[in-house]
Amino acid sequence: MRQARKVKWMVGIAMFGTALSTSALAREAEQVGGPQAAADQSAGEIVVTARKREETLMSVPVVVSAISGAQLVERGIANLDGIARAVPQLLIAASGNSTQGGTVAIRGVSGPDILSLADQAVAFNIDGIQVARSTVRRMSETDLAQVEVLRGPQALFYGKNSPGGIITLRSRDPGDHVEMGGSVGYEINAREIRGEAYVSGPVSDTIGVRLAGIVSTMDGWMKDATPASNPFKSENSRNPQSTDYALRGTVKWEPSPDFDATVKLNYGRLDSAGIAGTTSYIACNPAGRRALAGLPCSAGDRNTVTQTGNITVTPYAHPRSDREPFADQKQFLGSLNLAGNLSDTLRLSSITGYYSSRLDHCGNVLGDPNVGITACQMLKVKEFSQEVRLSSDFDGMLNFVLGGFYGTGDISSFSASYLLNSAMPNAATGFASYFIRQKGWSRSAYGQLVFKPIEQIEIDIGGRYSEESKRLPDVFYSTSPANILNAPLIVKTLKRKFDDFSPEVTASWRPDRNKTLFASYKEGFLSGGFNVPTAAIVCASAARCPENSYEQQTIRGVETGIKIQSPDGRFRGTLSAYSYKTQGMQLSTFIGVVNITQNAGTARLKGLEGELNYRTPIDGLDVRATAAYNKADYVSYGTAPCWPGQTIVQRCTVNGSGVTTQDLSGQRLPRAPRWNLSGGFSYDVPLSSVMTAVLASDVRWSSDFFTDLSNDTRGRQPSYTLLDASLTLKPTAAWDFAFIGRNLTNTYYYTLSIADPFSGSGTGTSAGVLGDRLASVSRGRELMFRLSYRFQ
Repeated sequence: MRQARKVKWMVGIAMFGTALSTSALAREAEQVGGPQAAADQSAGEIVVTARKREETLMSVPVVVSAISGAQLVERGIANLDGIARAVPQLLIAASGNSTQGGTVAIRGVSGPDILSLADQAVAFNIDGIQVARSTVRRMSETDLAQVEVLRGPQALFYGKNSPGGIITLRSRDPGDHVEMGGSVGYEINAREIRGEAYVSGPVSDTIGVRLAGIVSTMDGWMKDATPASNPFKSENSRNPQSTDYALRGTVKWEPSPDFDATVKLNYGRLDSAGIAGTTSYIACNPAGRRALAGLPCSAGDRNTVTQTGNITVTPYAHPRSDREPFADQKQFLGSLNLAGNLSDTLRLSSITGYYSSRLDHCGNVLGDPNVGITACQMLKVKEFSQEVRLSSDFDGMLNFVLGGFYGTGDISSFSASYLLNSAMPNAATGFASYFIRQKGWSRSAYGQLVFKPIEQIEIDIGGRYSEESKRLPDVFYSTSPANILNAPLIVKTLKRKFDDFSPEVTASWRPDRNKTLFASYKEGFLSGGFNVPTAAIVCASAARCPENSYEQQTIRGVETGIKIQSPDGRFRGTLSAYSYKTQGMQLSTFIGVVNITQNAGTARLKGLEGELNYRTPIDGLDVRATAAYNKADYVSYGTAPCWPGQTIVQRCTVNGSGVTTQDLSGQRLPRAPRWNLSGGFSYDVPLSSVMTAVLASDVRWSSDFFTDLSNDTRGRQPSYTLLDASLTLKPTAAWDFAFIGRNLTNTYYYTLSIADPFSGSGTGTSAGVLGDRLASVSRGRELMFRLSYRFQ
């Protein structure tokens, strides 16, 4: 049955790709501009929009890494998780059991990656629309013009939810001539079929249209090791099985040189065998039930994903009749960008955005065939945003940018959890469900003065004032499947307001077009919010109803850097240093079976980063390298949670309320490796008068880092090395065939781990017994063949 389905997918993708011709990711041909262009490579300056206006990568006083769509193809990078290997101090990875869709961190700054109601500390800005949820990246990874990663707080131009940085994605716009393309690829180890296609061109003198899409289906790269005798064994022999597709339509209208309007509509859907498909146990007590049962307990290509069990169907949670785990997500993102010149010196821009997502999933979240928690959830997210910006371009020393932003959010989540033993659910003690809805708004105003006393010096002074309100109008809790919405947990509407002013001052010196030196003082913040209520905070009256909230996270500090390139543009280099202090870091973890977000005291981040690119004298050979050192430590965090089984000798104590805590002051932040090193090359060489070959390879090394809020030593990700390589043959200008190898070292790593709440005992005593720990493990070795055809 699966083979027949796979054949249908392959035929469909091949027909789609052939019909539309060329590769959506085909490498762009370089424009030859004569002898001077060949001698002066700087004619191909990289243009970025880090400050919401077009500037060259060399001149912008911001620490930013930019990768073009052509470079993504050349290096065999097919998604944003792969981009993280090319950018210093960026971590992006899938996270099992996370409805946020994954973990994202820059320089060790990350947010609540598990909590459904929270925003993440590194946001995605897609064609001008900002979304602080990792799930959105899945439908934005095709037909990209450029990806920019801005490191450090970016509150001035991007507002809240950017204390770690911003990942900006710009999709391609329609051009002035017809383009069509398509590609189809097959990855061996995960049995993945992947196809992409686009068609683009003008429909009149002023209107252009572009349509791009991607589809992927895979069996999975992990082999299921659940014993055949287990009553909850899934019919799937591999994990994570999925079918994923996305479609983007673009219409651009340019009636005159002084006005343009662009509409982009994105739709994405993911059908998979559950959000825990990549979850694997990484550490087990040798005397524990999992180790004694001989089940896998290390990061690798084997895990256990079990059925949901014979659980009760509720009005809001509908497990599949065959009890198989599943996840079904639908996303939509729309944007309207209007820009016009009010005069020769004033330009007004408007960006309107709407994002919606619905996730339905059900599965055994622990992936343990012996004892498990089956959780079913229906999560809906709706966000609307409107931004207006006015900028000047006077001939004098002074210019300005003024802007305003307004946004609304509506999140609702129904969740039902069932405690299963090896035979059946215990409805009397094992059922719990809640329905929660969070609504809110945010508004902000920002401005920047740009002062240039002389041509070589620029001083930028600006700030952004933000207000945000969040409330929980509906919260219900029940221990009975038949009585979910009849017993309110909260008898009053909980409401929190947050405000922040984030100033920014930057001074830059450009002695000539090949050098930029800059220094900045920046502040930023991540808004606070609510933890998901549980039975532990049932309100007896409105006066006694607790908020169960957490505070906003703030960051402030300085950054300085130098950018330099050779006169012919062959060499580009950047060196930067930073020092930031962040207060109230928001970190998520599981305390028992309850997911909570805590403010983790104060932390200090100090580091150095360097990047270089060199187009060598050997025709067609480019080399690149990055290096980063990051010292990200807690200054004070005396109430960190203990890990299961942590003893007094291991610094775990019991306070007067009976809660176990430890002091992590002076210890490292999670997801903050001290060192990141990378290097690579691309070599475009002619093989004959008609055929060329492109060989590319990259290697990245990361030092070790912790992966959870308690800094459990058994959840420490060891240092690791990733090696990628690709070979592309181009027999004609239209066709190319590529062999792509990703993670050739076959390294399995993880960025987020949690404790098994049903293992471990004696926490905070002298006789603690260590529990088991599980994590979402990265994809291993990838070997893909890809065929592309292009017509333009």
